[in-house]
Amino acid sequence: MQAFLEEGDEVILFEPTFPFVYPMVDLNGGKVRFSGLIPPNTDSSEWTYDFEGLEKLFNERTKAIVLNTPHNPTGKVTKKWEIQKLIEILKKWPQVIVVSDEVFLL
Repeated sequence: MQAFLEEGDEVILFEPTFPFVYPMVDLNGGKVRFSGLIPPNTDSSEWTYDFEGLEKLFNERTKAIVLNTPHNPTGKVTKKWEIQKLIEILKKWPQVIVVSDEVFLL
């Protein structure tokens, strides 16, 4: 975050999130924007992305999005089709840096 954040830049995090990430944004003058993951329901054991809500968070001040898979703390593994959906959203915002930690994808 120190390498690229400037005062007022926004960083998108998926919530729930591992708590050490958002203080790094704050300490470097950034603002956290949270995109909530949709928790599993009775028909599924999968957490899912709220792509519609996520897309609404992007604007000209968005500097980065943090993506890790499996997601900490939910254990959600990002699927290939979800990465493709994220890419389609990110194509609209070429200034956005993807900070990622991919252990594996399905």
